[in-house]
Amino acid sequence: MTRLIHSLRDILELVDVVVLDQWGVLHNGSTPYPGANEALHMLVEHGKSIAVLSNSGKRAEVNRQRILSIGLDLPADAHVMTSGEIAWQKFASRKHGIGGRSISRIAAISARQRDAVDWSRDNPGTRLVDSLEEADAVLLMAMPEAGHHESANRILDQARCRRLPVYCTNPDLESPRAEGKVISSGVLARNHEAAGGAVVWFGKPFANSFDAVCKLYPDVSRSRILMVGDSMEHDIHGAARAGLSTAFVRQGNHACEFEPGLSDGDTLKVIGDLARSSGGPAPDYSLAVLV
Repeated sequence: MTRLIHSLRDILELVDVVVLDQWGVLHNGSTPYPGANEALHMLVEHGKSIAVLSNSGKRAEVNRQRILSIGLDLPADAHVMTSGEIAWQKFASRKHGIGGRSISRIAAISARQRDAVDWSRDNPGTRLVDSLEEADAVLLMAMPEAGHHESANRILDQARCRRLPVYCTNPDLESPRAEGKVISSGVLARNHEAAGGAVVWFGKPFANSFDAVCKLYPDVSRSRILMVGDSMEHDIHGAARAGLSTAFVRQGNHACEFEPGLSDGDTLKVIGDLARSSGGPAPDYSLAVLV
């Protein structure tokens, strides 16, 4: 059964590594959440290792710089791992083909073309191409800007016709923002897969994401690595399947489910309902906000 806690302080003796989701836990895309920096400082003071694990199609260092620019006091020794970084490493190692197929030329779908250019830079396993006719595969990094969704769907339609694999480096279905939730690229990838297309997934809730961050701490038992996230499906269920402990933050992706003033009993009921509807176990712990 889920244990309601007020702060990560309440369970410090049970964990050695705290893995934090980015959007919805640390910030809303524009500013840090109240209490986020306090939590980071507290974890450092108590000697806990900190990592950020994000379903971002961009590389890890890009996300580190964004976290710092938003105003979060991420310690210098904290690891940042992203789904985009995991994919980049796979392409660099050339261990990413489907059915033995060699992949070297990719067409990208991203929020900005610059993001795809930055992602492909210095990668010996890939070359970014402008035309799908030249491509061996499609890299789906992020939902394109408003007004370009139909163009993305046309690219995916053509990819199915040519039987090209799609590599999705952001499996999120929606993401919290200061102005509310927005649809994410995981929706495009799921629709593509449902229509018969081949998708290779990178990121939460898939094992490659949690395996990548656990490899950073080879001497730590997975049960003493705590995943703190706001998505029941991606953060909580994915981490539980990987053997990590889990803490669900109620302020982010599912915030609208928790009315102000809910009793502990009602809060636990909502958490249980969310877990069941998402098809996985309830989290080990839950807190209203990251503190």
